[in-house]
Amino acid sequence: MTSTGSAFGLNALEGLQSIWKRWSARLVCLFLLLPGLFFIGTLLAVPAFQIIDTSLRSTSDADAYGLQNYVALLSDEYYFAIVIRTLAIAVVTTLICAVLGYPVGYFLARNRSRYRFVVFIAVVSPLLVSAIIRTIGWTIILGNEGLLNTSLMLLGLITDPLQFLGNFWSVVLGLVHLLLPFMILPIAVAIGQIDDNVIEASYVMGATPQAAFIKVVLPLSARGISAGAVIVFCLSIGAYVTPQWLSLGKLNLMTRVIYDAMLVYVDWPQASAVAILLGCIIFAVVGLQRTLTRRFERR
Repeated sequence: MTSTGSAFGLNALEGLQSIWKRWSARLVCLFLLLPGLFFIGTLLAVPAFQIIDTSLRSTSDADAYGLQNYVALLSDEYYFAIVIRTLAIAVVTTLICAVLGYPVGYFLARNRSRYRFVVFIAVVSPLLVSAIIRTIGWTIILGNEGLLNTSLMLLGLITDPLQFLGNFWSVVLGLVHLLLPFMILPIAVAIGQIDDNVIEASYVMGATPQAAFIKVVLPLSARGISAGAVIVFCLSIGAYVTPQWLSLGKLNLMTRVIYDAMLVYVDWPQASAVAILLGCIIFAVVGLQRTLTRRFERR
């Protein structure tokens, strides 16, 4: 009985020690996370709840709560067109970045050329320059007296300057130039993680280089494409300076509506409602990306 009791006591003590180790590790992790959680909660969560609270207030009566601001946004054709235009610019920018960025990412990950480092520097170096400066650079190139119009007139191809700025595609061009590195780098990382033996195995099974790329490399690099697409989409849909500058103020986007509502019309409830709607769109896209990526990987 004594030996049995001692064994039982030792097992209980070992169980308590294992439980304490697990909880102590969790407590240490929680202690390390507390400063970051406090920082995020103070600077992100609290302002977000304040914006939600403001969006539910009436413009004429601050004490009245309701969904009238959201109803006005979704039922008004003017604002609906702005939402569609903003989504179109973000989607087109993301697609162009994916098409242009994938070959560069593949080159950086799979090619062993000595010029690979030069390409990497060319991809990363624009990130060291301010987005405003790069946007102004496109104005110098595409303006009525810019480099492109001046060159075409000197060659005798045109007599009057062409209007390259102030339209949908000028905004897309500027955003692609700004955000292309954010597509290239995740794709390069995803392709670089593909095991060479997997590709060689597809060759052994009789696959051609084209078939190996379509059936092996492309699916395995889907996570990088989706990650880059989410980054580019979120940054492009929330851009303000580049669309405003390259469209010459002719294209109204959701960010422009937020700016005008807050600083021009001093209609904070409407601005908050547009900001919440923009945030919901971004969260929906991120959630859709995670869902599609998981389903694709299960296959």
